[in-house]
Amino acid sequence: MPDATIKNILLTGPPGCGKTTVIRRVIELLGDLRLAGFYTQEIRNRDQRVGFQAIGLSGQSARGAVESGRK
Repeated sequence: MPDATIKNILLTGPPGCGKTTVIRRVIELLGDLRLAGFYTQEIRNRDQRVGFQAIGLSGQSARGAVESGRK
C-alpha cells in the first residue's frame, strides 16, 4: 500500500493533562474529513473518578464503571 493514508492517534499522559481536550480539538479541526474511532472521557463525582464514557466520532456513546472500593 504505497499510497495508504491511514493515520492513527494515541495520546497518553497523567489525568488532567489535556488528552481529551487535544483530541476534541483535532476532531473539530479535521471535521471535513471522514474520521472513525472513539475517545474516552472521565465521569467524575466531585473529585473521584467513577467511570468512563466512550464517545464515538459518529455520535454514539457507552459508559463503563470503574471499581468503587479500594482495599
